[in-house]
Amino acid sequence: MITAFIIGTTPRIVDYFHRACLGIRGLSLPHVLDEPPALHQLLRMMSTHGPAVVFLEIDPLGRSYQTAVDILVAHPGTKIIGFAGEGAEASPAEVAEFGFSAVIEPPFDERKVSVAAQKAFQTEVRTAGRICVFQGATGGAGTTTTAVNVAASLAEDHSQKTLYIDCDLRSSPLSYWFDLEGGASIVEALESIQTDDRAWARMVSEARGFDGLFAPRVVAAGGSFSGWDFLRLLGHAAMRYDVVIVDLPVAPQAEFEPVFERADAKLVVLQPETISAALGRRRLDEMQALGAEAASLGAVLNNAGSSRMRGPEAEAILKVPVLAELPHHDSAEGELSLKAALFGRRSKQVKAYRELARQIAGSPTEAQESSSGPPSKPSGVARSVSRVAGRVAGVANLL
Repeated sequence: MITAFIIGTTPRIVDYFHRACLGIRGLSLPHVLDEPPALHQLLRMMSTHGPAVVFLEIDPLGRSYQTAVDILVAHPGTKIIGFAGEGAEASPAEVAEFGFSAVIEPPFDERKVSVAAQKAFQTEVRTAGRICVFQGATGGAGTTTTAVNVAASLAEDHSQKTLYIDCDLRSSPLSYWFDLEGGASIVEALESIQTDDRAWARMVSEARGFDGLFAPRVVAAGGSFSGWDFLRLLGHAAMRYDVVIVDLPVAPQAEFEPVFERADAKLVVLQPETISAALGRRRLDEMQALGAEAASLGAVLNNAGSSRMRGPEAEAILKVPVLAELPHHDSAEGELSLKAALFGRRSKQVKAYRELARQIAGSPTEAQESSSGPPSKPSGVARSVSRVAGRVAGVANLL
């Protein structure tokens, strides 16, 4: 039995389309809605029923495109099939941009709906990109340096279209480092979510091959956004990028916490010290309390060295895999500032960042690329972040 929702804006059209679906054997319709629900209600419904497909009415004003993004935020594996409402027009390129697998034109009948559903499950459309969160076990753990270098490696070394989101609204220095005067910031993006590509291009800043939404130099008083706004922002980003890197402070604002449920991989960055590992374990417990799945959790050991805590010791405390051991900065030249370390071309560090980026991207190793045989399955976080839309087995036979 395939579970499906019908969501529309015109009761008469929704009822007309509903009747066309009733004769399809093996199709369960627990929800038929003549109004798109609020995002928090949609999240709850999608989590409870996990529909394989949502039939979504395309309205003349294009509000259904936001609903489509919300559906993919709530349940990335869902196939979205549009059905045209009165006066609605939608080009194939336009609907594909927002995650639709197909669009059905009226008049609606059982055969037309069944054929469209079968084709939707046989057609690959752009799936949501991977979302990876970095959070420090303690302040000064090297989270931002790690996240930004990984974002750069994803873009430069692994050809991934990458977005970096800076969520430290209190003390992030990145706007100064990248010399970003004016322009949009993450706060402005959250307060005015736009769906067209031209508006999005005005919001992001390009740095070292990847796009970024950075914290503003000064956070203006009076602005407000919610966790649902952040989820929507992630949904829009995931439809435009292969990988979205979210850099959270040690104590994130409550508005950013929904990312723990939505993200594909959550990585704690810690120093090779017992107290840092213990606090890292606390961060991981907090993530799980906010909805993170245990299988999506991992850790990054920063400033590792032969005389310091190594991966197996940290894993014994953290109870999650250490996916990378980043080498200790060479202090022979004196103490390095964080800015000096950013994008530092030290061979061991660059190699470590590149390897962590490879795991996040799910790319083959150099040895696999040079071999003539097929690449083996990616390991570590690559399995955690591979939550992409999958096909429902046997759907063609059921519809």
